[in-house]
Amino acid sequence: MWGYYSALHYYYYQHKDYRKAVEIVGQHPHQDLVENKWKYIAAYGQLGELENARQLWQNCLTNMPEFSSDWVLNALRLWNFPEPFLAHYMEGFAKAGFPCSSVR
Repeated sequence: MWGYYSALHYYYYQHKDYRKAVEIVGQHPHQDLVENKWKYIAAYGQLGELENARQLWQNCLTNMPEFSSDWVLNALRLWNFPEPFLAHYMEGFAKAGFPCSSVR
């Protein structure tokens, strides 16, 4: 069932409905997962809600010191997202102030 929330998040993000992308993550029963936090960061970056994104970024770093935009990108590549989607997704991180050095 958890995959449902992820699938909808990525769908809404891909279609530039960033508010719905945030809302669906908010319905996930496990808000403590780093994966859910990075979903918020990308969408908040696109929405210009930089303070929200920064707070979540700090939380990720506290819980996972190796966390970075590049780390997220590598995780998403493992899931075989197409490169154009990945570039769009990482754009949200860049807008939040956390650019990725390895976007193609």
